[in-house]
Amino acid sequence: MLSRMHPRGERSRPGPRRQSGSARCRSDDRRRRLVAWVVACACGTVGWPAAAQAQSEVLAARRFESGVAFARDGSHDQALIDFTAVVDLYPDSAVADNALLEISRHYLDVLRDGPRARAAAERIVNNSSYSQGDAALGAYIVLGRTMMMTARSETERMDALANFQRGLRLHPDSNAVPEGMYYVAAAYERLNQPDAAFEAYQQVVTAYPQNAWAIRARIGAGTMRAFQEDPIGAMEEFQRVRQEFPEWPEAAEALARTTILFRLHIRPAGATYSVSRAGPARRIDRRVIALATDTAGNVVFATDRGVSSLAGGVRLPRVDRPRGLAVDRAGNVAVIARGRLAGETGPALVAAVPDDGELRPLTEIDAAVELSSGEWLVADRDQNAVLRFRDSTYMNRYATVRARRLAVDSEDRVVMLDDDERISVYADGREIAQIPTRSGAYRIDNPVDVAFDALGHLYLLDREGVYVFGRDFRLLTMFTRDSSAAVPFDRATALTVDAYGRLFVADDRDDRIYVLQ
Repeated sequence: MLSRMHPRGERSRPGPRRQSGSARCRSDDRRRRLVAWVVACACGTVGWPAAAQAQSEVLAARRFESGVAFARDGSHDQALIDFTAVVDLYPDSAVADNALLEISRHYLDVLRDGPRARAAAERIVNNSSYSQGDAALGAYIVLGRTMMMTARSETERMDALANFQRGLRLHPDSNAVPEGMYYVAAAYERLNQPDAAFEAYQQVVTAYPQNAWAIRARIGAGTMRAFQEDPIGAMEEFQRVRQEFPEWPEAAEALARTTILFRLHIRPAGATYSVSRAGPARRIDRRVIALATDTAGNVVFATDRGVSSLAGGVRLPRVDRPRGLAVDRAGNVAVIARGRLAGETGPALVAAVPDDGELRPLTEIDAAVELSSGEWLVADRDQNAVLRFRDSTYMNRYATVRARRLAVDSEDRVVMLDDDERISVYADGREIAQIPTRSGAYRIDNPVDVAFDALGHLYLLDREGVYVFGRDFRLLTMFTRDSSAAVPFDRATALTVDAYGRLFVADDRDDRIYVLQ
């Protein structure tokens, strides 16, 4: 969910940022200090060197505000130019530390470049002057987030948590305290401690009920209630967001998660899904090999000839013979092709591995998913493995599994469906569980696809039905011909789940994509 430790989870890239009340206060404080300097200079109460310093402060503040305006409008490259100029030209100004903080956030949230984000944040916390300023806690938050991005063990995640806690202890009066408290809670979530995470999210809500971070904390608290197998409590938390902050984006997220919980936990058994009457199917003239849902809710499908979308008008890469689809953490769709992931506005990755001193492209890619660290896992049948890549650079072998489908949840747990129809669960490169295809309650004869929703439920598509598992990978419900006469397909080929938990299933017999909701 809250991914990549981004407050909206790891699923969306930052857009134009609201200026919070705390940010406005900092801006007002800077303006008041500058006005005092200018008045003193005009009255002759300070000498020329001080007047020159005052002018530098004015120019630094103007350049900083220019960067803020560019960032707010989505012109992140121009914002970076201004923030860098403040640091380089006016390193002793009152806004230099704030500019460094914005640079670190740019690298982290826009470019997903953890090392450079960390380097910029360390320039603040390791500087005797900057470390006393109002950007210091924000820098500790960036440090913790970058560490959480790359953490591959519980010890490394604890180190990330320690940075959030350290920043709060050193700067308890900072305007960034609500943000720091939020990330403490998010760290507990990544450590798989839902009780501690829920309590920490509630502390944000109680201490700062009208702060933007409290709204996000409500979403986090509701999600933890769901993780604690308390769907009613979770729905109550989400409903508070919708009632108290109906105009905020989190209200739509709260509605989506409420819908998922209602469908899976409140609806009577046997009535979990029905085929949508508004548009239950659309005929496709070719066999659908993959489905995906983007951040706007558009359903994209791939055939052996190309890619398209159900709604139309969606910008998609042109690939002659796609092998599948992949979605990054921001919700952008990429097309899997020979040796690469092709993205129109989304991810682009060249997948090649070292071979006798040269790089050899992967030509048999079947599936790919992005981790919260920004790394990609690529399943290649020729390599008989799932391989890890970062920025088109081969890192290592993640798992020796000939996987034909992959799915990843908000905690970087990866489900792999292999050629032997085994369903394995991996975390940090280690197998942590297997999902049996047969038990006393169900029998999965022909598994073909897997997908997660925003609350960590796993959906397993069989040729003739759908099986839904909880976060503990125990069966919650199923929609099969044995359990419901309404199942409209018997040769399913692909599955995707949207933000509201609606299922889109491609069927090869009827050349249709069905909507189950």
